[in-house]
Amino acid sequence: MSKAKNSTRVSTLLICCGFAAAAVLTSCSSGPSSTPITDMRNPALSENARIEAMEAAWANSKPGTPDREMARNAMKDLVWSPATPSQLRIRIVGNLLDSPDATEAADAREMAKLILPREKSRQMVTLLSDIAGTRGWDDFIPPLIRSYSRWIPEVKDSERAERVALGKLSKGKPIEHLVFDAFVTPPEAESTYGMNWQERLRSDAWDLLGRLDADGSMRIGLITSLDAPGVVKADDRVLQTIRACFKDLRSIPLTGDELKWAMRLRDDKIAENATWWATTRGVIAGLDFDRTGPLALRHAEPIRWAAQHRSEWLSMTRAELKNVLSERVKSRTLNVRAAEPPPVGRPYRESLDAWDDRLRWGDLLSMLVIDEALQEPNIAPALARFAELDRRDTTTEYGGIIRESTAAETSENNAPKFITVLYPPRPGQRMGDTQFIASDDMVANSDLALLHFHFHAQSTSNRGYSGPSYADLEYARRYGRNCIVFTSIAEGVLGIDYYQSNFAVIDLGQIPQNPSKK
Repeated sequence: MSKAKNSTRVSTLLICCGFAAAAVLTSCSSGPSSTPITDMRNPALSENARIEAMEAAWANSKPGTPDREMARNAMKDLVWSPATPSQLRIRIVGNLLDSPDATEAADAREMAKLILPREKSRQMVTLLSDIAGTRGWDDFIPPLIRSYSRWIPEVKDSERAERVALGKLSKGKPIEHLVFDAFVTPPEAESTYGMNWQERLRSDAWDLLGRLDADGSMRIGLITSLDAPGVVKADDRVLQTIRACFKDLRSIPLTGDELKWAMRLRDDKIAENATWWATTRGVIAGLDFDRTGPLALRHAEPIRWAAQHRSEWLSMTRAELKNVLSERVKSRTLNVRAAEPPPVGRPYRESLDAWDDRLRWGDLLSMLVIDEALQEPNIAPALARFAELDRRDTTTEYGGIIRESTAAETSENNAPKFITVLYPPRPGQRMGDTQFIASDDMVANSDLALLHFHFHAQSTSNRGYSGPSYADLEYARRYGRNCIVFTSIAEGVLGIDYYQSNFAVIDLGQIPQNPSKK
């Protein structure tokens, strides 16, 4: 039976079974019945009692009989239900996968591949990973990669059950290479439920490589191996975009979301982006690589802007850029975060010297351009208004972008070079007053943005929360953007903290009350 037909059959059975389960549950009692299937479904019984009932239903039915089909349907229904106790789900999956009947076992195997990518129970993930790795199930490589792509802060990547299983299935190949191969040539998979499973696998595989190959150095080496004629199909926009980023912008997108950004930037159907790409490519081609070193995608817009407005910066060394920025910041009032233990094993240090080992030429140039943007006289009043709106709304944190003004916006005399655009999260994305979620509109309209920003403005005196939280740092890693968090320090005063994908955090002082060019 094919995967698509099997999945359809499983779904149909689950739907039918669901109606049957609903009918049973409406009459369930707190005590056991004479029917094991009824008891295993009964949420009023203890988990152990339900497990015993399930085992009885399984043991007392034979493959190919109506009783067996009823038992299997009920068991699969419970596996898919989030309300089912964890140990009951695990015992069910174990029985289904160990069925002596080849058809039943194959059906359970397909179900397990559908469960694994987004399974929340680590016990279940460990079980499925161990079974797949031990039994040599190569067809589990895609779901294992997709599951592994989810960041689990409580478990080290090196100790993840998915990694152990992939190691057993890799036939000696480095796991990073195995994941890269799955990204380059994802296995054929028929789209179901409106999902393109090949695209989903590629996105998750690239996200996983964003952790396993954080700086992209391994992928750069592998990407250069794709240069031979015919290796990359002309209609493979994903790989063509990555190669173009490397060739034209001296960078590669590091995560799935950053890759989506790169693909929009290179979309010839978006005239503004096509013009931007052509201009920026020309500027970067003229830079001395020995001076700049590798770049990141977030550096491209600051470089393009500097070429037009601060061209002398492009001829500076990293040390010279750092000196210019240090001179700007040294006399400013800084604010140290004290809300929770510091990230990545460091004390809260937000100076250029403290993070010197993580700041590249492009990072320092980006901060200089950002600092230049924040000096625009229109920026401070706009941010003050936005911060007040955020403070009044306790359902979320507000955020937006700062970008260069368009030609139409700068047609008037003395028009600003940069503008701020606010994108409050949508109703369904409001996760409370201490979390910012970028709306789809914000992401879609920020292709050419200089930076993403959000506020910590729960109160006018929020100094202890100055700087990015763990979630904010993960946001920077996920989206690959230049990020700023503006924190309310006092009435009318906002602290400025820059942070980026490698978790470096630099305090740039406070929003100037009387902006002036430096």
